[in-house]
Amino acid sequence: MGCITKHYISEDTAIGVWNIEEDISSLLKKVTLEGDDIKRFSSFRSNSRKLEFLSVRALLMELIDIDARIVYNKNNKPFLKDGSRFISISHSHNLTAILLSKNERVGIDLEYMGSNITTLAFKFINKKEKITKDKTRKKTHLYIHWCAKEAIYKICDKEGIIIRRDITIEPFEVQDSGIINGRVKNSRLDETFLLYYAIYNNYAIVWTRQKYEIDSISSNGLKKVAVLIDPDKYNESGIRNVALKASSAGVDFLFTGGSLTHTSVDSLIKTLKGLTDIPVVLFPGSLLQLTTEADIILLLSMISGRNPELLIGNHVVAAPYLKNVREKVLSVGYILISCGPVTSVEYMSQAAAIPYEKSDIAVATAVAGELLGMKAIYLEGGSGAEKPVSTNTIKAVKNEITVPLITGGGLRKAADIENAFSAGADVIVIGNGCEGNTGLIDDACRVRNAFNSNNNR
Repeated sequence: MGCITKHYISEDTAIGVWNIEEDISSLLKKVTLEGDDIKRFSSFRSNSRKLEFLSVRALLMELIDIDARIVYNKNNKPFLKDGSRFISISHSHNLTAILLSKNERVGIDLEYMGSNITTLAFKFINKKEKITKDKTRKKTHLYIHWCAKEAIYKICDKEGIIIRRDITIEPFEVQDSGIINGRVKNSRLDETFLLYYAIYNNYAIVWTRQKYEIDSISSNGLKKVAVLIDPDKYNESGIRNVALKASSAGVDFLFTGGSLTHTSVDSLIKTLKGLTDIPVVLFPGSLLQLTTEADIILLLSMISGRNPELLIGNHVVAAPYLKNVREKVLSVGYILISCGPVTSVEYMSQAAAIPYEKSDIAVATAVAGELLGMKAIYLEGGSGAEKPVSTNTIKAVKNEITVPLITGGGLRKAADIENAFSAGADVIVIGNGCEGNTGLIDDACRVRNAFNSNNNR
């Protein structure tokens, strides 16, 4: 039968469902398999898995009309190789479903309501959740409930989530279609989702989508970890290793950019999106690094210096380019702190850094930035800084501002990160420190998790 529905939820987001009635040879004629696809297809022993695999590719062709390649991370989460869209896939019995979006994270789950799921409910229903007492609707209710949890699990990249404990679905009445509310909360995440469901021929299907909100730089009081990837400092293998390490550790953001780069930031972002679902944040060192491919774009104003180009000049040039993606743009007051010898950013910006222990100047500068409308403040020690920004400065600034506080530069060990979080940083950024020591990524996330667990008690 092929594609039985293709629905555009928005201009950039589409959902499709495929009914598998073809045999393998018929589906093979609808798709083109190359390289890893051939290996993956050949590895399946059962015909049902081969049919599922081929139906996914056929449906993808139907939805976007181009021969896109699907790759998978270590958690078996799918991505489009070119990074052009977010994708979520589900199949059950004879149906395959895909949810695609250019600018939103997505999660979809599909289940055939054949077996009696009631005996398994204890495995995924927690004490906060309620299921209908109507025996005629209970089975359907449980299937929708399970699909909703799976959709959230998928949109959150699966890593570190225990479905029964961490995901809660609000009470809802079973209808043929509807909207329900769900939440995931643990030491790393605290997000709520609107989930849409429908019943079709004894199948339950639930999907959700969510933009990366720019205020997610720091939300609900949770500490965050960002890894800065300078495209000139990593080869292809290095980028892959850092991205996969960041994904397994549970990093919150991947920053891309640098004071001076010779490699395309665009291509780096596309590569990262093909490897992980972590939000990619553009951290531009110059106008040459501008791109709209990132999930979040930091519009940095170096308010600690007096270089007019870095205060407003470059922003005027960039504005016509960024105006159509303003939902991605986060204005940030960028404050350079002297943390040893002159760093790349200090030299390239031709802007004097605030002296290391002059926290009063840093405070006044940060407050001025917030009053000017900046949505976050970034205390920067600089790439390769000899030491991190002073905890006295971090604490003093945090006490006087109400917007998120980011700090980076000179963070080389777990103790540095712990000190920065203790002093009040909402987000820490590690870069040089993990270039030769990816274990620092694990250390940073472990410290973050400890802080967030204590704050949730």
